[in-house]
Amino acid sequence: MTLSHQHFAIPDQFKLAQLLEMLQRYAKVRVESCRTTKRTIFDTFNWLLYQKGAYLEMQQIDTQKTIVWHAANNVVGENIPGLSKVPVFAHDLPPSALRNNLAALIDVRALQPQISISSHATSICVINDEGKALVRIKLDEMTCKKHTARREIKLCKYLTLQRIKGYNEDFDKLAAFIAAQSFMPAYANLPKLALLTLGITPHDYNSNFKVKLDPNLSAIDAARKILSGLLDVIKLNKLGTIEGIDTEYLHDLRIAVRKSRSLLTRLKLVFPASRISRYINEFAWLGQATAPVRDLDVYLLNFDTYSNSIPEKHRQALQPLHAYLRQQRDIEQKKLVDTLQSKRFNKLITDWRAFLLRPISTTESAPNAHRDILSLADEFIWKLYRKVLKEGKAIKPESPDEDLHELRKTCKKLRYLMAFFKSLYSEREISHAIKILKQFQSLLGDFQDYSVQTLMLEQFLDHMRAANVLEKGTSNAIQALVITLQKKQKTTRKHFSDAFEVFSSNANQAEFRLLFIDTRNKNDIDKTVDYMGGNI
Repeated sequence: MTLSHQHFAIPDQFKLAQLLEMLQRYAKVRVESCRTTKRTIFDTFNWLLYQKGAYLEMQQIDTQKTIVWHAANNVVGENIPGLSKVPVFAHDLPPSALRNNLAALIDVRALQPQISISSHATSICVINDEGKALVRIKLDEMTCKKHTARREIKLCKYLTLQRIKGYNEDFDKLAAFIAAQSFMPAYANLPKLALLTLGITPHDYNSNFKVKLDPNLSAIDAARKILSGLLDVIKLNKLGTIEGIDTEYLHDLRIAVRKSRSLLTRLKLVFPASRISRYINEFAWLGQATAPVRDLDVYLLNFDTYSNSIPEKHRQALQPLHAYLRQQRDIEQKKLVDTLQSKRFNKLITDWRAFLLRPISTTESAPNAHRDILSLADEFIWKLYRKVLKEGKAIKPESPDEDLHELRKTCKKLRYLMAFFKSLYSEREISHAIKILKQFQSLLGDFQDYSVQTLMLEQFLDHMRAANVLEKGTSNAIQALVITLQKKQKTTRKHFSDAFEVFSSNANQAEFRLLFIDTRNKNDIDKTVDYMGGNI
């Protein structure tokens, strides 16, 4: 394959005058122009594009802006005509290949400027005796910075040779001459080079953080390690939640809060009850305070799906509901900002961090504090798993919906525990067990969602009616959506027995048993009776 460009790294101390002098020893050259280009690299907060080898950038020369899309590992990039600014969300773009590509990579996350690269470029031509260009050369002197930083730092000097059609031999000879000057081929992925230079690790955030635990670690030290990681997630997502643009900040913050409270309540007798009761209550308060915005976000994110699920004649009339939801979301977002900037929240975070760092005296130590975390994890996970089986078996066709909701909550607690302690088990075996649980959880989650969405729609109806913003057509459209959701809920309920039968099969029970019954107790397996009525 014939390369159209070839890049060389130039030593920082090498000046333009020295380059021209070197080239003039080889051939006639002509300096054509000098210009400064600013490149801003956009990605999501958690670097979803980078993780797939892609990036989106805005190039600016003087006042002219160009949006360039670099698909996976495509250094050259593709100019996107008709765009003067980078979209915040994939759905901000008109239907196009770029919109599809972005949506597949970033889903609902927002794009934001991450790093800036400034390039002072001098364009030079190698010419023949008639002044005709044979090879184009560009010397880039580059600096970079985090987008929010003020000071730029040196990045690199870059020499780029561009092939001109019909003059391949001249290009190859010049490339060989440049290489002979001990200039090394350059790394072509500038964003990656800038990240290395700035010390940014794009993979340093994941809402489903992985914590590596030693099986012999004490339960209290393991709990502190997990809870400290969750606290970091809360703090990392606070600012984005306050800005209120990217809905996933709030989502990740809420999950970290919920997981923190769940771990505190599930790890019985690891911390002194008197020391953690306040934090259990405060995390419950924070979960409730963040719920209204998240509920509205879910509706708005899924609005098109809801709209498409009802007869077409009602869809246009549903738009006032969208406007109402946006208005309510703005109201609730202001309340959420007040919460996250309140003394109560800041004191909670400060005190919680201090608590996790402060040693607990021997006299205060709880009975399970110094047990090894593996045996404790086995015990608590197995106990909760058996509770799931017991609750699931008790659900009959005539059981109230609340029983399924309670089972869903128990399953969620079990999944949290399995995720917390995943590193203590075989990666393949624990991942498969979690997959089994997630498949069953999916049905329970759908059932709960339909229930909550139906209830909220009925509340929206009442509120819009009270605010005198409800027209008959919109009322009919919302009622049509309620009927659709109720039908889906009933269908999901019918599938419960089959889903539970699969989840609680003898094979799956055996898999969970082998994973989570402590080795020291496995000789007693034959004495244990499961909740399905047989020996396990």
